[in-house]
Amino acid sequence: MEIARITADICVIGGGPAGSTAACRLASFGYRVCLLERDAVPEARSGASLPSSILPLLEVIGVRDRLERAGFLRPERIVVWWADARPSVRSLPGLPGFHVDRCRFDDILLRNAEAGGVMVLRPAHAMSPQRLHGGGWQIPVRHDGSRKEIVATFLVDAAGSRALLPGRRIRSSAPLLSLFAHWHAPDRKQVEGCVEAGDNMWLWYAPLGSGKSVAAVFIDPKLLSGRSRTNIEGIYFDLLRRFRLFREDEAGRIAGEVAACDASSRHAEHAAGPDFVRVGDANLTLDPLSAQGIQSAVVSGLQAAVVINTLAKHPAHAADAITFYKDRQTEKVSQHTASAAAFYQERAAVTGGPFWQQRAAAAVRDIAPPPLETRRLEPACRIELSKLSRIESMPVMQGDMIASTPALCHAALDRPVAFLSEVELVPLLRQIRSDETAGSIVQAWSDRMSPDLGRNMLQWLWDRRIVVAVADSPRT
Repeated sequence: MEIARITADICVIGGGPAGSTAACRLASFGYRVCLLERDAVPEARSGASLPSSILPLLEVIGVRDRLERAGFLRPERIVVWWADARPSVRSLPGLPGFHVDRCRFDDILLRNAEAGGVMVLRPAHAMSPQRLHGGGWQIPVRHDGSRKEIVATFLVDAAGSRALLPGRRIRSSAPLLSLFAHWHAPDRKQVEGCVEAGDNMWLWYAPLGSGKSVAAVFIDPKLLSGRSRTNIEGIYFDLLRRFRLFREDEAGRIAGEVAACDASSRHAEHAAGPDFVRVGDANLTLDPLSAQGIQSAVVSGLQAAVVINTLAKHPAHAADAITFYKDRQTEKVSQHTASAAAFYQERAAVTGGPFWQQRAAAAVRDIAPPPLETRRLEPACRIELSKLSRIESMPVMQGDMIASTPALCHAALDRPVAFLSEVELVPLLRQIRSDETAGSIVQAWSDRMSPDLGRNMLQWLWDRRIVVAVADSPRT
């Protein structure tokens, strides 16, 4: 039987937020992109809370307006019962975010990619990709009841925990299991979600609008040891009833089945290579406490598109592109591990249970960064670049390419900085000489930016003690 062949520049396996974002962005660069999605409609998933900071990211792929018009709830507060003796209602920082139904949200992004020129095959069951001898990939697929094969130069693995590319996934947290289900109560009008800590587990509950909601319990998988998984619904109800903020009579009835999924933090050993990139959960899964999983997936899709674009158009910069993407993965693992551990530590401080102690133990105990400067920088102050600052060449994202460029490194910075307010930083730093005042430096920068921006940038450097008064600069 003849097998139909589809040729593309890039094949994306997986139509979740990361895969759809990467595919849409790559299509906007002019590539022929084929996306393979296993399910005819997005599979049922736990709902998600999205911060408003995701909006500029979605604007890049042209789907921001559609999300804002979709009617998802936009809560301004959340009920938290974590380490305190009583629950508290906390205002969420910034603009209201979103409680989204993942089926609808994923479908919006996937349809947006299709409208942007991506060839979407669904349902399409992709099998193990094979590298071709002359370069590129061959991906066997079952679609529309027949066998097909996709031949592509580059591969984006966005298949989540079912990642098809071989390679080790490294767990960066204690094991965590989520039991969740969707609920429906026609008269339910609650907007606020809630988070509650129990003795050896925690609850996340979020309304999704139209009387729908999602409730998830996060536990150590060992809690189910010796218990039959066939009675997962009974176990789920038993656990829910241990939480004081969850009211079964108000949540209504379960709509669908109770599901279980691994919620442990993991990351791929190899995030990218000369002809592939892993995105979303195939690259990195974050502890749900961070509430950053979807945003992280979208960011990885945008970054991966730029990495692929660099690999395709400037292969001489392949090493920089791969290093850039790996560095971003390492940063996220470190930042989110520390952030989640800090939340677990809050609870561990009031209970000695092993569930909390194990997860708090992941706290990163680095040397604290130097304190911020409290004095205001005066125009007449003679300043110089701190001797603790250094300039190193680092791969950074410049528009739709990755390139190596000089960047500032300093203990007060989470990562090297090459641009500040979209202005290349190192050439400005090289204009700072110890015999000049802050005012004269701002004047020297005036051919690159407005005086107000120059003053703000210099104040930013001063606050972090990257530039210091001449008499204050350490000499060792």
